[in-house]
Amino acid sequence: MDTKTLQSKIQSCRMLSDSRRAYWASNVPTMTDSQQKRLDEILTEAASIPWTKKAEQTLQLLKKVTAALTN
Repeated sequence: MDTKTLQSKIQSCRMLSDSRRAYWASNVPTMTDSQQKRLDEILTEAASIPWTKKAEQTLQLLKKVTAALTN
């Protein structure tokens, strides 16, 4: 498995929080090939979920509103 591609998928996954991205990215080098393959399958499936983009847009809006209210 190409770890650079997997790392890229981790970083672009809209369903992962920043802490989850960091967790998975740091663990990729120690994962077996079969574990990396399964993670790749999960990330690929997650990217194809239609509501994922809408959820990301909503979260971005909430972040902006929260930042505006706390400043």
